[in-house]
Amino acid sequence: MNTLTLNVPDMLDVDNKALAMLVASKLYEQGKLSLGQAAELAGLTKRTFAELLRSFEVSIFNSPVSDLSRYIKMPKTIISDTSCLNILHNIGELEILKKVYGTVVITKEIAT
Repeated sequence: MNTLTLNVPDMLDVDNKALAMLVASKLYEQGKLSLGQAAELAGLTKRTFAELLRSFEVSIFNSPVSDLSRYIKMPKTIISDTSCLNILHNIGELEILKKVYGTVVITKEIAT
């Protein structure tokens, strides 16, 4: 692994961890690093890195939703418990369900 030394002006008021996350998230967004590689570069676990991506306005999903149909035959209807909803909500990607399925129905029992 290469080591990079940067002289960052004091006026930026940014620490080394934030810079590492910024670089790692950008390289992940560009598809140059996998999630695991980017997390390692940032010095974080994959889960923590994935959760922080949203604050850097980077989607955890590297491919456009339209690409999913090339790889996965999506059923028209899915019934699920709240686990997938919670995970997608926590990483700021709840809208992906609408993009993939068009219509999402959440029963009042699940919503409360």
